[in-house]
Amino acid sequence: MYWRIFFVLGIQSSPFAEFMGIILAIEQTKNASYRHLWLESDSILVLSIFSLIQLVPWFIRERWNICLSFCKEIDIKVSYICLADKLASSRLANSFEFS
Repeated sequence: MYWRIFFVLGIQSSPFAEFMGIILAIEQTKNASYRHLWLESDSILVLSIFSLIQLVPWFIRERWNICLSFCKEIDIKVSYICLADKLASSRLANSFEFS
């Protein structure tokens, strides 16, 4: 599945790929009729699109506006995860031995 997303996105920047990940997550939430969504990212730039429409590329701005209008109808939580914290917690989780 990941290769299909890469093929559809084409050659783009990393923030654009993460931004499209947020759009796809919101669209999947809408299609599944979920009422709660928690988005996490390690990119402050990507998370700031919720308050700065100017960061959204012009060619997907209409798609983003549809996502934003849906977000107003559901319970959504957006949080930033520091990459260093994420790596530390991953190492900690991997250090436990399960018997």
